[in-house]
Amino acid sequence: MLDDDAQPSAQIDQVFEVKTYDIEGVSVQVREFAFSVTNSGTVWKSSFPLCKYIMQHEAQFRGKRIIELGSGTGIVSIFLKKQGFDITSSDIADDEVTENIQHNYRLNGVEVPHVPHLWGTDFPPELNNFDVVIASDIILYVNHYDELLVTLKQLMMKHPDQSLCVMTYKRKASNQNGFFALLNQQGFEHEVVGSKIWKFYPKRRPLMTWAADHQGPLLSTHPFAGPEAGGHGSGPGIIAHLRSTPKEAAEIDLVVTASEMAVGSPDDFIAEGSRCWTSNRPYSWYCVDFGPDRKVIPSHYSMTYGSRGGTCSPRFWIFQASDGFNPDRKYGTSGGDTPGQDPDWQTLAVHNNDTSLGPGLRPFTWKVTSRQAYRYLRVVQIGPNAFEPTAAEDVWSQVFVVNGFEVYGALLRAPFVDVPHMPPIAAPPVYSNSEAAAPRTQSAIIRASPEVSKELHEALAHLVRRESDPPEKVRVVDIGLSGD
Repeated sequence: MLDDDAQPSAQIDQVFEVKTYDIEGVSVQVREFAFSVTNSGTVWKSSFPLCKYIMQHEAQFRGKRIIELGSGTGIVSIFLKKQGFDITSSDIADDEVTENIQHNYRLNGVEVPHVPHLWGTDFPPELNNFDVVIASDIILYVNHYDELLVTLKQLMMKHPDQSLCVMTYKRKASNQNGFFALLNQQGFEHEVVGSKIWKFYPKRRPLMTWAADHQGPLLSTHPFAGPEAGGHGSGPGIIAHLRSTPKEAAEIDLVVTASEMAVGSPDDFIAEGSRCWTSNRPYSWYCVDFGPDRKVIPSHYSMTYGSRGGTCSPRFWIFQASDGFNPDRKYGTSGGDTPGQDPDWQTLAVHNNDTSLGPGLRPFTWKVTSRQAYRYLRVVQIGPNAFEPTAAEDVWSQVFVVNGFEVYGALLRAPFVDVPHMPPIAAPPVYSNSEAAAPRTQSAIIRASPEVSKELHEALAHLVRRESDPPEKVRVVDIGLSGD
């Protein structure tokens, strides 16, 4: 029988049935045909593990522009649309296939853009703006591998360092290994991410090299390859490299500034082993200026706490970068922004009760996520250190004691390229170690700095809520120059 919305065609004259599927708790109805010349009129079992994988790894897909190849009945696209994903469907340019998929969209009350497309032909350039390609059971068609690779390259090579494809299968192809061999020949690499689930993407160039190519000439790279305990890397970092390299007559040296010093000078911040700390004031900071002719794309940074005891070791601070800022901006009680909300600075890491530093003069290294080149790097203390003040006197809890700073990544030189639309970075990692030591509560912050308790609370809340899945501290070998 035919329903009221059916349009007469050769395919629809066939026997069909409207079925209801429960996919990850979501009800989806589709019209399926007993016979379909194009194999697009029925639901294939690999659709369900594809939906499940996407929901289990939602962060990889949420907010991304997704296109499904070989959508068939549209069941996967319908499910994703109902879950709020940005999804576009695509299948062979066939009127009967397009009519059935549009019918199923109406049946489920969803609107999904659909692109009829024959593999191997030009994909409409005005529509080619996707981040993720998904597909289920499409490598059965062995005779069309070459055409499929043409389409995949059109969709994925436009943004090779960001795009990916996830594919599932239940129907085993007779020459699936040949498909993956072709993938490799055409500049892709793949990995198995589940039972009969593959993820593949264009072969990645090292992130630092790729980012440098878009912003300025690359002087050198300084990967972090440190010990498991998180000390300094085995090779020199950028600061050590610059301090040990003979300078040309016109070359400007590194410039280090600080909020207000109590002991030592700002230069001691990058001279490991020196004695220096700031005055006992909220939002104390240290800043390194690499000069007008140099920029850094940081992958890791390290600091050393400058005391054999852990009395005043930092606990709450942020690591930030900038390409130009207002040096007169005030924070806190004067009514200005908190450091984490300063529009001139990009927060690359948040440390919330991080007990990695001190005691013992041991450096520690953390990973950051950045593709942007910066002239300035700074650390800002946004909460009390480990000092436990008495009720009557607090002369140490806001002192920022750091005796050694290093950064790893890529070093660029002028002339620089203005890049207004660099790929977005992930939310800054939040490093904490509340299991190793009892967390400093907001009441402790208020007691230590009653005059700025509101600003400290807002700074921590603003930064921490931006990260939904905090990574652990870097304690494994990580060269930092490749990866997503």
